Amino acid sequence: MTTNDDILSRLENLAQPVFHIIIPSTIESKAQLFDVLGEHLKFPNWWGKNWDALDELLNDLSWINEKTVWIEHETFPDIGKSEFANYLEILKDAMTTLREEGEKRLVVSFG
Repeated sequence: MTTNDDILSRLENLAQPVFHIIIPSTIESKAQLFDVLGEHLKFPNWWGKNWDALDELLNDLSWINEKTVWIEHETFPDIGKSEFANYLEILKDAMTTLREEGEKRLVVSFG
């Protein structure tokens, strides 16, 4: 199993800066998750704090200078199974889209 230390080591070997955020283990609602993501990823003030808006912003990330963005979760957010499934799908979509476009790279890990 890959650990967050392994991921960090691999990212450091990319020889480029990494934009790294940590999602704390205290997340207990979708609203809290949105607040933390919006703050740490520097989302614009106008973002809608919903799944569609999150999907759109994670598939862009053009305002972040670093090519690699690492979202590290201390644990799985406690937002309910259905909401967590939505979140995972959005993360997967963004990782795929950004990798295919080649401008950014999104790395996601769960502790």
